[in-house]
Amino acid sequence: MATINFGNTQIGNLNFTQLTLDLNSIARQLQIFITNGSKRHSISVQDITIVKNNAVVTPTVVTLEFLIGQGNALFDSLIYLGLPAGNRPRINEAPPDRVIQAKSPDMLGRALFFQFFMILTRGSISRATGTTVGSEVPAFLVNILNMREAPRVYADRLATFDLGLLDPGWVRYIEFGPLGVECRNRLGLGVAGYRWFNPFKLLPRPEPMTDAQAIAYDVVLSFIRAPLSWDVHPATRDPNILATYGPLNANLQNFALDIFTDEQLNTLRDQRKIYGLPRRDIGITNYRSWATMFHASQGSTILGH
Repeated sequence: MATINFGNTQIGNLNFTQLTLDLNSIARQLQIFITNGSKRHSISVQDITIVKNNAVVTPTVVTLEFLIGQGNALFDSLIYLGLPAGNRPRINEAPPDRVIQAKSPDMLGRALFFQFFMILTRGSISRATGTTVGSEVPAFLVNILNMREAPRVYADRLATFDLGLLDPGWVRYIEFGPLGVECRNRLGLGVAGYRWFNPFKLLPRPEPMTDAQAIAYDVVLSFIRAPLSWDVHPATRDPNILATYGPLNANLQNFALDIFTDEQLNTLRDQRKIYGLPRRDIGITNYRSWATMFHASQGSTILGH
């Protein structure tokens, strides 16, 4: 029987088409794409639209007054002015048979406050098309400030693009001192992110509780006793909150169901202290091992108190 010696086989020079990638170097090249693609809030030059009426001469120095006078949305105008001249999109001219109505500073101020209030009290802007008081338009805006148009109307005055592309975190840098006293008083009653603390704030401490429940209850009280904080608000929430406590709303609802009676929770709902009964999420159990008391980070206090 012959023995085959593959060492004597003359293979020669073969050209394989398979590529060998340096994974570290390609990751460095991909990083900028991954980083930009990961961002929930992102606006590009292509997202904004700037127009003017037919035959109107664009001034040498374009101002905000000119832009809103030509009917442009507030954020589109501000972004346009903030761009270097060479990066600005062209100003489109409306057809001769179409007249774009000017937007006044007063109109834009009310529209901006409407969405500012929505972010503060509900956690995000609204583009709802209805005007149902309570669900679609907050009663405060209707009854106190006489804002009766649909949220979509106010949103369209502020941007031609989806306002969800704009990071709502800008609200934390607005000074509350100059705001109307009615607004400051209303915001002092509560902001987004704190709704499911109400059962723990309004109902008596349940007895008896297990040791773990008692500790978790004290953790909840540490949130309630601390000043309202941007760390907790959903538009600006500190990632450490999620890392330490898990999803706050789901945990608070589960915990409330564990320690309060159905009668107590139904009473809160009927008195509109909560907007509905808590819902059990069986996958959320962080609250069972809560032990870290909440302390707002420096500079995170809402309303400055």
